[in-house]
Amino acid sequence: MKIWVDADACPVVIKDILFRAAERTGLQLTLVANQ
Repeated sequence: MKIWVDADACPVVIKDILFRAAERTGLQLTLVANQ
């Protein structure tokens, strides 16, 4: 499974949680931004 996250709208705290969860579960996390 691959998780796509809107990095422009996502708070830093949530990004940190997602990074840890993706690393722990082995899922691929992709941040998408236009900035």
